[in-house]
Parts: sequence; C-alpha cells; structure tokens
Amino acid sequence: MIANSFTAYVNWDQVNIPAGVDTAIHWWNPSIGNFSAYVQGTEIGINGGGPTVSPMQPFFVRSAVNTQLTLTPNETSFGNNIHTKGSSLQPIILKVYSEGTHLSDETMIYWTTDAKKKFEGSKDAWKMWSQNSEAPNLFSITDGVYHSISALPTFTNSTNVPIGFRANPIKEYHIEASLGQVDPTWELYLEDKELGKWHNLRTEEYTFLHAGGAADDRFLLHINESPQIGIEEETEENLTVFVQNNELMLNFGLLEGTAEVCVLSITGQILYEKNAVDANTQLRIPSLSWANGIYIVDVYIQGQRVSKKVVL
Repeated sequence: MIANSFTAYVNWDQVNIPAGVDTAIHWWNPSIGNFSAYVQGTEIGINGGGPTVSPMQPFFVRSAVNTQLTLTPNETSFGNNIHTKGSSLQPIILKVYSEGTHLSDETMIYWTTDAKKKFEGSKDAWKMWSQNSEAPNLFSITDGVYHSISALPTFTNSTNVPIGFRANPIKEYHIEASLGQVDPTWELYLEDKELGKWHNLRTEEYTFLHAGGAADDRFLLHINESPQIGIEEETEENLTVFVQNNELMLNFGLLEGTAEVCVLSITGQILYEKNAVDANTQLRIPSLSWANGIYIVDVYIQGQRVSKKVVL
C-alpha cells in the first residue's frame, strides 16, 4: 500500500510505472463497502474507480519485484479536473447489489487485440475481497485467476466468460449490466448454472437467491451464444404460483411426472418441503402463519429446476 502524499490530485494515467509493477490501482470505497479499481489507460474503472487519486489517498498496487514507485509533481493537478474521453474498449461492467443496503460490487471485462487468456499486470486488475463481511463480491475468472478487471483477446463470432460470486448474507441479489459503448448487436446472456437458466441482460437485471458463501462457478456470461432454452423454458411457462385463502397454490400446467417442491424465505430458511408431488394435481401449501414478505418457490421437475417468486 502506498499513498498520494501530495495535497493535489494524481493522474494515474501519467504515472511512470516501473517494470514488474501492475498498472492497476485499488482503494477502499466505504460508500459501497468494496474496493474501487482502475487500470492505467483504460479510461474507465469499477466501483467509482478512475485515473484520479485524491490528496492523501492510500491505495494498493501489486508488484512482482522489489522496486520503488515514485509519484512526482508533474503527475498532479490542483483540483479534481482530470477528465477521460470515455473508453473505446467496449467494456461490459456487471454490478451486483441487494435491496435495502448500500453495499455492492462490480467487475469489468473488456477486449483488446493483444490480450491473452491469462492474468497480465499491464492490462488486468486482480480481485481484492471486500473488508465488509456483509458485502457481495463479483469477479471474472480467467485461467484460474480471479479478476476485478479483465482484458480478453478480441473475438470473432462469440465467446463466454466465467463469472464468480461470493457473499455471506443469505438473501436475494440482483446483477445488472452497464454496456456503454458495447456493440448494440451483441447478444448478452447470463447463465445461472445452479438453476440451469439463461437470462438476457439487455432486457433487465437478473435476480437470484444466494444461500451464502462462495459460488465461484455459478455464472457464465455468454456473448453472441444462443441460449439453451426449450425444456427449461417450457417448464417455467407451465408452472404458476399464486396466493388464495391463506394458501400458496402451485399448478404444473401440461407438465407430467413427479416434482420436488421447496419454499424458502428471502433469508434462505426452508419453510416447506415435499417430494414426489404429482404434477397432475394442484399443490396447496398452507401459509397462514407466514409473515408478509417475499418467498421463493423452488421446483425440480423433468430434470429442470425453476424458481418462482411470490409475495404474501
């Protein structure tokens, strides 16, 4: 960790970085409970990150060698007037957050012709975990390395990127995409491998229930790859859940066979569980004793798992 010891702002894009030192900087952002990050020359960062380093601001830089990084007055400006032109790198920024809290996290992916599918200190930023145990952590994974910012080689037709997630609280989270200068013709789908679902990030944010802990291999970001729908889409369309006379009513539509049904509170507490439910019948679940709020109905049928949200 080093600090901007000047009483002026430092423009990180102007700093001379020694060989063996990463071009990324990180600093703690208490407003979101996570680290901001910026890679020199990319003109855009995550969690409010950018080239501007505030006076007396401590920040982190990773070095693979024993060397000295020196900040000079030539790299400073009196007044926060360091501007960027807006990135031409077509970055995708994913943000995760939950309702009722200021805590959030972002991860960024961008493409450049000379990037490699491994961590490069001149283009990438490694993931620094939040110091707040209640905050979520979102990151991309390349060659087994966790990134907060990841440069990937330019692709021709389609590609996909593993996205990991960690959070201690058991609750509902949302992932949204900030696309900026991204090619408007690109199709962008987030695959939730735990639920076997694909979600179009161009239409709306993705909402999911997290059971707490690490889910490093839960998501896959697909770019110009067709969603794997069909059976899963049919399953979701047939399932209907509604409230009637203090009961949750579950209809299976045209689905056949038996199902496993579980109802969870928004905190992940299992309130109801039943196996071998006949899909030819309507399932009635007593809910009179449950408090008003959001509940998740989790159904496994015909090899597919579908979650439905219901409000009491």
